[in-house]
Amino acid sequence: MRCTHCDYLLFNLLGRTCPECGRLFSVTQYHFEPGDVSFDCPHCAQAYYGNTAQGLPHPPAFRCVTCGMGVTLEDLIVRPRSSQAEGRLHGRSPWDRRNQLGTMKAWWETVKMLLGRPGQFFTEHAGKSNMEAWLFASIVSWVIAIPNALLQAGFQYFLGVPFGIAEVMGMIALGFASALWIPVGAAFMACLIRIGLIGVHSNRTFGDVYRIVLYSTPPALFSIIPVIGGFASIWQVVIEIIGVSKMYGISGGRAAAAVLLPSVILVILVVIAVFIILI
Repeated sequence: MRCTHCDYLLFNLLGRTCPECGRLFSVTQYHFEPGDVSFDCPHCAQAYYGNTAQGLPHPPAFRCVTCGMGVTLEDLIVRPRSSQAEGRLHGRSPWDRRNQLGTMKAWWETVKMLLGRPGQFFTEHAGKSNMEAWLFASIVSWVIAIPNALLQAGFQYFLGVPFGIAEVMGMIALGFASALWIPVGAAFMACLIRIGLIGVHSNRTFGDVYRIVLYSTPPALFSIIPVIGGFASIWQVVIEIIGVSKMYGISGGRAAAAVLLPSVILVILVVIAVFIILI
């Protein structure tokens, strides 16, 4: 089990930060053969062993049978139990393999994975770069820009409103420029989700939630389609919930509460504030 960035051996560590390069990692990035490693309680060293096809303990969050402390998969200390123990990378998402696949092919394969198998993406994705996540979300925005501009031009033509190629190019340029606002919107949403995660014990950071939000953007590709666009936004929220559940090792219900409740409360507060101002 080696760091994907500097190749440092990651066994016997308390926490999920590489001592060599300081990058965060997740034990879910790796596949373990049965009996090769144990997953020890950080409080009392009680050993647990993998019982899934990936060689990880399940459930991902539980109370230690010896000391009674609550632990998650990311809290457990991974210790080698055989000379052959290695912990190879499990899968790896297409976006992690951009150098081999090419950026656009990797982007398209990742979009398909996030739309159809988001849980698998958040299990296999090894990237820890906010810039890589922003690039992915920006391409989503850029792909939307051209058909959106053409649809608006067609609608204007149908209404008899005069327009030219300059207007169409301006709409496309505006769509491309909108990618610059993606980090702001994603950061705001990530802040709300982090508030919803108060009380969840994990070594995950704000950056992890921020990347979940950025990688949940593929449903926006359907936003320009009438009716379907509304359902697409719902699927975007579902992807966020699945991402939070996988990265934090919590149930889908708890993840849904973390994603939805802060936004609902914020909307209620805004409505109350507007009502008070108006009266």
